Amino acid sequence: MKTSSAALLLDALGNKIRLDFLRLLAQAEGSGLSLGIAAERLGLPITTLSFHIAALESQSVVRSERRGRFVCYTINSAVLGAAIDFLTVELGLASTITAALHPTLAPSRLGNGPAIQPFNILFLCRSNDGLSLIAECILNEVGHGMFRAFSAGLAPAAAPRPTVVAKLRALGHDVTRLACKSWRDLALPEAPSMDFVIWLDEPVDPWITAQFPGRPVMANWPLGGQWADALIDDAETTALNALYGRLHSRIGIFVSLPLASLDKATRKHELEAIGTEA
Repeated sequence: MKTSSAALLLDALGNKIRLDFLRLLAQAEGSGLSLGIAAERLGLPITTLSFHIAALESQSVVRSERRGRFVCYTINSAVLGAAIDFLTVELGLASTITAALHPTLAPSRLGNGPAIQPFNILFLCRSNDGLSLIAECILNEVGHGMFRAFSAGLAPAAAPRPTVVAKLRALGHDVTRLACKSWRDLALPEAPSMDFVIWLDEPVDPWITAQFPGRPVMANWPLGGQWADALIDDAETTALNALYGRLHSRIGIFVSLPLASLDKATRKHELEAIGTEA
């Protein structure tokens, strides 16, 4: 997104009434609200709310649809996602924002005892040349020592995808150790014991997951279609930005979970729920 376009979008969002209106739409969970109902709930004159909705519509933040005698409004999540991507990815503020939102995620100790053992997380995809490498880099950065991320593939490629490595390097990630690996290497007895295995572009295969010592919690975060879009030459940069932002958002939710206090079943439920996030 161009800086000029982002400025217009953020300016449209920078108003209390507009943000209150967006909150109402979010609470409607996609069903939409008419102008009259929204004005009543916000305690505003219809003419006042109409002015602010027009500002949001000018930047495509909301969509309008006629339903019988009424016009209903819904949130355009793609545009809001673009605003988030601009702030986190294109401005390079992803790690700064995550650290500010989750300051308690730094490595900690219990009293004078030993450091808390970090959780080991494995991201799996077909070739381990891009998608799972992105997730590995993000988690190792935002996990603040409480998480150790690994990645592997079902049929690993010979080397990481150059465009992915370039993107990660440009975003400040350490790419010196990135390599395509087989899941079998990380299922060996001498390999680090995994706490979680997250599948990104393949359906969960319980048999494969069962080969890891300790029977880690497994979850599916399907991103296969979006990853395929990133391979189209003329859309690669845009698609990679969107994919990075989407993974960063999911991983940000993941690291904020109180995993130490959750049982295994609840951990699985929470991870699967993250996989349904837009």
